[in-house]
Amino acid sequence: MCRFVVTRTVNVEDVVSRQEKNTDLVDFGTRLRAVRKAKGLTQAEFAALGGVVTNSQNRYEAGGTSPTFHYLSALANAGVDVRYLLTAERSAESLDDSSKRLLEACLELPEPVREAIVDHAHSLSRALATKINA
Repeated sequence: MCRFVVTRTVNVEDVVSRQEKNTDLVDFGTRLRAVRKAKGLTQAEFAALGGVVTNSQNRYEAGGTSPTFHYLSALANAGVDVRYLLTAERSAESLDDSSKRLLEACLELPEPVREAIVDHAHSLSRALATKINA
C-alpha cells in the first residue's frame, strides 16, 4: 500500500490579505447599512437606487461580496457619499449646511478644544444609540 501526502505551501501574506479584505468588506457593509438606515430606506429601496436586486444588497451589507463599480456609481449619482462607504472618510461635498458650519467653526478652535468636542460628540452618539436601542 502506497500513501501519498499532499502538502500545500501557504503564503502567509495571502492569508493576511484575504483576512484584511474580509474585514474591509464587513466595515463597508456596516457603513452601507448605516447610510441606508439614515436615509430611511429598506434594503429593496436602496438596492433599487444601486440598480441591484435585494439579495445583492443583503450580501453587500453582510460583507459577503464586493459591490460592483456600476452599483457604486449608481449610488454616487443618487447622492450617496461613496467615498465614505469605501474609506470611512466623509467627502466635503456630502456634508449638509449645518455640518459644514460646524466643521468651519471647529477648525477655528485650538486642537485640544477640537479633540474635546470630538470626544463629547462620540459620547453623545453612543448615549443616543443606547437610548434608541433600549
